[in-house]
Amino acid sequence: MIDPTTQLFNRRAMEQMVGREVARTNRLSAPLSLLLLDIADFESISDRLGTAACEQFLYEAAQLVKTIFRGSDMVFRHKETQFLVVMPGTAEQQVDYAIKRLEAEINRYNLEVRPQAQLAFSYGAAEYAQGSRIADTIVTAERKAFLHKHDFAPVF
Repeated sequence: MIDPTTQLFNRRAMEQMVGREVARTNRLSAPLSLLLLDIADFESISDRLGTAACEQFLYEAAQLVKTIFRGSDMVFRHKETQFLVVMPGTAEQQVDYAIKRLEAEINRYNLEVRPQAQLAFSYGAAEYAQGSRIADTIVTAERKAFLHKHDFAPVF
């Protein structure tokens, strides 16, 4: 249930926990947003740092993300360089507040903690539509992150 490198919930945990959260969201007619964060330029960082330092970098990035979000939010390691944040009770427009907090913390991290390997994320947010498939919401967030990654939208 826990990814050994990042100490975040893994994909197996995501499948179980997100399903329960979707059921709760449908029952309460509450908003639910997903935020996909993709570490920018990870391949280059990995080449410079080497395996052990790269795993430490991933761990630090994951812990930074985890500290920014509320206790009710769930943070998962989605793919190798991607984190998925499930935000119950949050409309898509409200995700911007969390992104601003994350951006400020990343700037601090890059200045104080790891100036030799700059952390940056491309991101995509999507709000779950009541009664739809959560997989479709994840795909929407992935597409938005892809657009950010390829300079069709700002990257922080």
